[in-house]
Amino acid sequence: MSFAAVGTRIVGVGVELTTVYDPEASMERGGPRLVFPKLNPVLISISDDGGGGGGSGKLYALSCTPAVVRQLDFEPWFFVLDDLSHTMWRQLPSPPLFPCCLNPLDFLDPPKVRVTAYALVGSHILLSVSVQPPQQQQQDHKGTCAFDMDTEQWEMVHDTNLPFDGQALPLGSDDHRFVAAAADVAVYRMAVGISAVTGKKELTIVELRVVVASNCRIVPGNLLCAMGKGSFASFEFRSIAAASVGKVGKARIVHRTYSLVENTTDDGEGDWVVMVKKQDRQVYKRRDRHAYLAHPSCAVAVFTM
Repeated sequence: MSFAAVGTRIVGVGVELTTVYDPEASMERGGPRLVFPKLNPVLISISDDGGGGGGSGKLYALSCTPAVVRQLDFEPWFFVLDDLSHTMWRQLPSPPLFPCCLNPLDFLDPPKVRVTAYALVGSHILLSVSVQPPQQQQQDHKGTCAFDMDTEQWEMVHDTNLPFDGQALPLGSDDHRFVAAAADVAVYRMAVGISAVTGKKELTIVELRVVVASNCRIVPGNLLCAMGKGSFASFEFRSIAAASVGKVGKARIVHRTYSLVENTTDDGEGDWVVMVKKQDRQVYKRRDRHAYLAHPSCAVAVFTM
């Protein structure tokens, strides 16, 4: 099951059901399930700034591993729930990087396609995938495509894949800086515009140089979370082995917040530089109301609401 924050609600979408949880009222209700079930779909939420209810906003669901020969993750692969009060998901066009057009022989041994990276940049959803051809270990990269949420159409915007893994998170609502996990935590400037040469949409992406203050270091952890106003956080989940019953109380969550992230200019080269000036670290015990949580329990999502 995958999770996303839509307004003040947390929505979970799984193979058999959709759940909507209200943290303020501590209540859970069922939502419209996907008629074509997806295993751990990619969820992207768009908040409604029009003053609607706590659950206002759109939720996009995209198959993470599109399949062509089995029921699970079978096409159609892309849907949107226009509002949490709606009773049905609406089908959208599939990304051009998905196995939409295969010849009959390809169905005997279809390629394995997996979403590797995605981001919400302005009014566009950016997407990259890896494709593993039949009987090959090496994965091919097919470039980056973008979904225009206004026209609801896909278009190729870059020849190479996005240079990070998973989702890139915005550092603020008024700029184009994003934090993501690559070989380490990296910060990118991304924008989708119209090419002056081809007249088509193109992605501009630049990795910003990160300078860390001497009194802190960036620890990626297991999950990243955008905090807004140029800040982000990482969460590290320290599980313990089930056999270590005597140490069950030592399972911990390490929460690190990196604040005061600012843009400066390198006078020597004119590059954009990100300065991380402060780090806060907190440690929590992992437990529910009755018992500590031990291995292999793990967190699958973290939100800023």
